[in-house]
Order: sequence, then C-alpha cells, then structure tokens
Amino acid sequence: MRGSGWLVVLGLLLPLLWAVWVSFAAGEMARPPIEEWSLRWHVRLWMDSRWRAALANSALVATGAMAVALFTGVPAALARPRWIDRLILLPLAVPPVVLGVGLLPTLHWIGLHGTLLGLMLAQGFLGMPLVYLATRAARAAVPAELLEAARGLGATPWQVWWRVTWPLTARGIVGGAALAYVVAFNDFFIALFVAGPDAETLPVLIWPALRYSFSPLVASASVWALALACCGLWASSWLWRQIGRSA
Repeated sequence: MRGSGWLVVLGLLLPLLWAVWVSFAAGEMARPPIEEWSLRWHVRLWMDSRWRAALANSALVATGAMAVALFTGVPAALARPRWIDRLILLPLAVPPVVLGVGLLPTLHWIGLHGTLLGLMLAQGFLGMPLVYLATRAARAAVPAELLEAARGLGATPWQVWWRVTWPLTARGIVGGAALAYVVAFNDFFIALFVAGPDAETLPVLIWPALRYSFSPLVASASVWALALACCGLWASSWLWRQIGRSA
C-alpha cells in the first residue's frame, strides 16, 4: 500500500481509536487517560437501562431494516422494469430530513409511528436502494446464456433462481445487505422523526448527551456501537467468504 493509502487508513482509524481511548477515562472530562485508566463509564453504560435499551433497539432495528431492504431490493433488481431505476434510487437523492418529514405522517396514519416496526420499515426504505444497486451489479455479471440454458433444460423460474442466479449473485446481495445494516444502525435523522420513547436508538440518545455534556459515557456508547456494527460486518464478511468457497 502506498503512502497516501496509509494516510487515508490512518485518517479513518484515528477518530475511532480516540473514542476507544477516551472511554477508559477515570474522570468526568472526556480526556484520554494517561496514568489512570478505568472501566467506570463502560460499567455505568451497562447499568443504565436506557442506554442498554438503545443499544438493543439499534441492533434490532438494523437487522429488521436489512431484512426489509433485502425483501424489497432484491426482487426489484431481478425484475428491473425500465421505469424503476429512478424511483427506487430516490431515497439516496432526497435529504434524510425530507424523508423523515415525509415518513412521519405516513407511519402515524398506519399506526406505526413511534414503534420499532415502523422504524424498521423506514430504515429499510433507506437501505433498499443499496441492496438494489448491489444486486443489480451482481446480476449484470451473470451470463445470459446460463439462464437460457437452464430454461432450455426445463428448469422452472424458481429452479433457475436457486441453482443459477442465486449462487452467482449471492455475494453481491450479501454486500448490499451489509451496507443496509450499517446505514440503518448509524442513521440519526429518520430515527429522530420516526422513533418514539419506546423505540429510541443509540444515535438519538447520543445526540443530546453529546450536545449538552460531552462525557466519557458518550465515548463508551460509541465504542459499543462500533463493536455491534463490526459484528454485523464480520458476519456478512464470513457469509460472503462461505458463499465464495461454495460457488
């Protein structure tokens, strides 16, 4: 890797390493510990039911949003009518605040405002274009001759999908699912509009704590959020490698 590449990696890692360092501070100020290190803020985080619930909600919402994005983005990418491209990519072009304002009355009308299910649907709507793009790119790499040969041998549409299309596009689908998971886990704007007191996610809880009193508790929450996001990425990476070995 060239020097510029290492600089980019270092620029990406430094804020994360700083947050991890500060989370072990012993005092009230968000300063990196030098002599005295402590697990005080990590213990306090897990002793607080509100922070525990926010972490659990973030992981649950991200998983549910990933499922919604998969069940909507994959069929759209495989069917791919000509008119759908601009429509399905619209959430990527619209500012998140506008999406939040638009989803707020919609979810309120169907009775899902302030619920985890409503937040999953909203976040899935945001992740759907990512799954769609990843699946479409993987599908474009599948030779059309293979699909035609499978149909010519008498395979049903489901058999063509399961035996030909899926093995060749699975890695792209998994990559899109990982992106949808990370985006849903870290989203703040849509969650701010859609989530209620019982569906509070970690970014929504971090914001007021970060705005009014930046303590090491925020750094500790960031570390655990990073750990949960990395677990999701690791699971996706493991599945991606397994698919590559079996293909």
